[in-house]
Amino acid sequence: FNAFEILGAGAMSMSDDHTESWIAKNNSMKLRASRTRRVGPERFEVKGLVQLCELLDGKKSVGDLVEMQEDRSERLRSGRMLMLLEACDLARPG
Repeated sequence: FNAFEILGAGAMSMSDDHTESWIAKNNSMKLRASRTRRVGPERFEVKGLVQLCELLDGKKSVGDLVEMQEDRSERLRSGRMLMLLEACDLARPG
């Protein structure tokens, strides 16, 4: 088993309520991709995670990144991916 893939699947199955709450709480936080990391985002095998991680330059807020998506389900998906990146220290406030 790939433990990181399991973590990714778990993050992507978080409830809408939990995800919306996290987005609201962290809406203005600006994330930067961590420079020192033992594992890259590709290990989680979540479609779009690597591309989202590449956008984390410390200039765009969580709200900006989420609002780049047109529909609610994709906004929630982005929120879940941002939660995963932050929780696994692949992204930090910056």
